Amino acid sequence: MTDDINNYAFTFKKEARYLARSLGPNGNDVYFVETDAAQQEDSNGDTPKVNPGRIIGKRRLFKSFKNISAAREAVISTYSKVSGALSSGDIPFDLKTKKADGHIISMLKDEYSTGIFGEEKKPLMRLFTLYHETAHALIPGPEPDNEHPLSESAADAYAALLFFQRFGNDAGDFLSMVSWSRAFYAISGKTSHLTTTVLDKIIADSAHEDFSKLTPAETIERATAYAKEWTPEASVISAARPFFVQDKGINIALLAKTCLASPSNDFAFYIGAKLFQPFLQPEGVEFNGKAMQLTDGARQQFTDLIEKHAAHTSLSEIFNATAKPEAEPPLTTLLKVSCPKNKKPFAVNL
Repeated sequence: MTDDINNYAFTFKKEARYLARSLGPNGNDVYFVETDAAQQEDSNGDTPKVNPGRIIGKRRLFKSFKNISAAREAVISTYSKVSGALSSGDIPFDLKTKKADGHIISMLKDEYSTGIFGEEKKPLMRLFTLYHETAHALIPGPEPDNEHPLSESAADAYAALLFFQRFGNDAGDFLSMVSWSRAFYAISGKTSHLTTTVLDKIIADSAHEDFSKLTPAETIERATAYAKEWTPEASVISAARPFFVQDKGINIALLAKTCLASPSNDFAFYIGAKLFQPFLQPEGVEFNGKAMQLTDGARQQFTDLIEKHAAHTSLSEIFNATAKPEAEPPLTTLLKVSCPKNKKPFAVNL
């Protein structure tokens, strides 16, 4: 029985407790912490403390300390000292035991990134962020940078699999929006989170595979496998980067002359074509509060460019992978991004 994605409401304590239980032994060394807002240093240079009532963790972990209060103080102290606590993330910390180090999965209640698709999608973005950051504690990997997004791909893959387990096939539309946002950030220069192809492959596979049958351990294994197989290598990202627009805006005309017009770089084409998808809708896009709408002629021109290139390649060919016949939909299907069905523009704030 899946949850209704259209009526989902995020509750930190409920979700953190559910995750702590469902992870089994993997969750033994994980704390979940929520703060009310992005932390800012006060006039004395001290970071405000976390509300102890919003620390979720297994009692076995608390027993490493003298009492629960001491355990909570250790978590709060670690959280407050780490600069990464200013945004949601996975913060490793020393439990002072011989068994293992622990992890703090931090969640900011009003983090900017969870509101990029508006208030309606914010609960789902918060849940995706919680799953993503939890994955960093469960799937060890190298520190990501602009040429090595493997760890971020594993985290997004894990979150995507949990979304399909939670919401069934209805998760695909929302995940296509997350995939689009990863392409946008890559086009604007931040390729450390270039997970678009990983997410799109999972969405495609959901059409013929029931991810709800995966155990927690199998979910971790599958997320790791998806990341390893479908994350672009450093050489691929480096070769694609000259085709991207290196700024914070969107220059559609320039993208059409670079990504879409390049016959030699299929990966750059894919990321550029992904970003184009909402703009190919007649309603256009509401970008940072401003309407962006292409003329009918321009939309047809860009659609033709994408379809012509997509007809001669596939995701497997881009990655030099062997495709399973039932798992290889047309590239144009993989590229699709969910757009409002009520004729409203695709709205995003980045």
